[in-house]
Amino acid sequence: MQRLIRLLPGRSGHELVLRGYHWRQRQHVLSNFISEAGKRPSPPLFLAPPLSIRPLCSPPRQDKPLSSPTISPSPSVPPASSPFKDAGAQDLPSNWNIANYITGFRLVLAPGVGLLILGDHNSFALVALSMAGISDALDGYLARRYALQTALGARLDPAADKLLIGCAAGALCVQGALPGWIVALVIARDTALVAAASCIPQKRWLAPIPVSKANTALQISLCVAGIASAGDLAVVHPLVVHGLAVATAATTSASGLMYAVRFWRSVK
Repeated sequence: MQRLIRLLPGRSGHELVLRGYHWRQRQHVLSNFISEAGKRPSPPLFLAPPLSIRPLCSPPRQDKPLSSPTISPSPSVPPASSPFKDAGAQDLPSNWNIANYITGFRLVLAPGVGLLILGDHNSFALVALSMAGISDALDGYLARRYALQTALGARLDPAADKLLIGCAAGALCVQGALPGWIVALVIARDTALVAAASCIPQKRWLAPIPVSKANTALQISLCVAGIASAGDLAVVHPLVVHGLAVATAATTSASGLMYAVRFWRSVK
């Protein structure tokens, strides 16, 4: 309980009003203070209670830590699985997926394109080559979108592209729709890459580069233009074929030089 002492004005100067416990031991101090207070008005006096002294033997006070509310972990939601993966494959994609099926379809279709060109079935050859070009873009998209990249697919995809372009360009060269020098340049570059890859087991230097992807697109476009300009179709002017041949030769040479530099650095 707070002890409060006030000095109030009265007849003989000030009167002492004590609320709380009577402190008899301090009467001499209070009397001296009252005599001094009669000379001048003083503000109310507040006396604080004496300090409480804790025994040394008492244990220290320990406050309870604030208990934080426990938050129950939310159930983890599994990521969306690919509709093209096998049911048993959870971590690594299976080799038997839709992207590799499309790549295998392009492998089978490549000799058929060459046979159709040699047989002067240019309309069917154009449709087959267009389907092969679409499948080349589709299998890459599916492999990236649904994480279907496999070691088998990494080997099948460039092999299918080289076989398709080689069969189509060789047949068009036989039919006279494409100049022989561009066909020889394309085949020489692909043969050099295959030979270099067979010498070094580490294939990091064979990773696709933007120039190589542009070169593949130009080669397929050149074959499509060659088919469309030959035989009974003749819907593309030979100058267009010549311009595509020059662009294809430039990208083929540039990509070949870049791969040669990367191969030399990997050997060293």
